[in-house]
Order: sequence, then C-alpha cells, then structure tokens
Amino acid sequence: MKTYTVLLAIILFAIAAVAADINGMWVAKITSPSGSQSERIFTFRPSGDNLTGTIINQSVALATFEQKGKPKMTGTIKTQTGIPQEISEGKISGDDISFVIIDIVSTPPFWKETSTC
Repeated sequence: MKTYTVLLAIILFAIAAVAADINGMWVAKITSPSGSQSERIFTFRPSGDNLTGTIINQSVALATFEQKGKPKMTGTIKTQTGIPQEISEGKISGDDISFVIIDIVSTPPFWKETSTC
C-alpha cells in the first residue's frame, strides 16, 4: 500500500510540475470583430511564483503575390508592430498568471495594462 501511495504522490507531483511549466514562447492569435488578425508573442521566464518576460505585437495579413506570366502565390505576412515590451509585476498562483505591461510607445508612461490569464 505504501508503494502505491508513494507512486501516486510522484505522479501527481509530475502532473502538477508539467501543468505549471509556462517557461518559453507562447503565441496568442487574435481576430478582431472587423476580421483583422494579430498575434501577441509572449516569452515567459518564471522563477518560483514570480514571472518576468516580454510581449511582442504582430500584425498578420494574408497576401497574394503575382508576377506576369507566373502562377499566383499566396502567403502570410507578419509584421512586428513596436518594440518588445517587458512584463513586470508578474505573479504565478497555481494555474493562474498575472502581469503588467507598461506601454511606453503609444501611451503616456504612467499607463499600465494588467492581464490575467
């Protein structure tokens, strides 16, 4: 019985560790009500219950390329809009994360945007 209890504890710990691992790059794809698309690329660096990282905004557009006498080609154009912004005041609590982005490019420096996932 002890063996099963220890094994169950190890499995639960492993599942919890995998579920809480947000380290690395994450992409959020967004479609506005008008149909335009954009992406937010998050790079998360967790340390205990603290979270740091960056966010990059990208515009996404479908395009058709034509050259006389050749077949049309279609593709996706991704354009970075602005500079990477630092995540600050990041916290990890169980399966929830929260952080603040200070947008110094398009808004006054006192503006803060708080995101909770």
